[in-house]
Amino acid sequence: MSASSSIALVFGAGQNVGAGVVKAFSAKGYRIATVSRTATADTNDKRLHILADLEDPESVSTVLDTVRKQLGHPSVVVYNGSLLRLLVAIVSMLTETGAAATFVNKEHPLEISLRSAIRDMNINTFSALAAAKEAVKSFEALPKDAARTFIFTGNITNSQPIPALMSQGMGKALQRT
Repeated sequence: MSASSSIALVFGAGQNVGAGVVKAFSAKGYRIATVSRTATADTNDKRLHILADLEDPESVSTVLDTVRKQLGHPSVVVYNGSLLRLLVAIVSMLTETGAAATFVNKEHPLEISLRSAIRDMNINTFSALAAAKEAVKSFEALPKDAARTFIFTGNITNSQPIPALMSQGMGKALQRT
């Protein structure tokens, strides 16, 4: 299967890692589908863009159904879905900036609310699991000689605890498993 007929699906197509992944696969001739909470595809861009919130793992199957109907079965699925909420002590407010964790007091990491931990686990773990399961369904429908790739993006928190990023570490450790 040539790259020009291959499809890459990128969950978490933000301005950083996601944009780089899209650029790399586009340069190789892949048709691209992207998923994000808010960003939209450039009007000059030929990619399929799907709005979805990965806090809801059930949304993943809808994303894959849309990709399959509009482009076909992806041979590459990249899971870069995440949400980072920084606790800005000076302002005492939360601001979204883009990677899957809730910052907590590093001296008392268990002060994280269950609501925040569950949200972060949904994004980092359960939606990632749903994406992997849906990817396998597509991989099974591809020609026998087609390459199949599932990629998780990550960081050091899966193997080196950072107390202030406890919820991200939990999710990344489960991805590693």
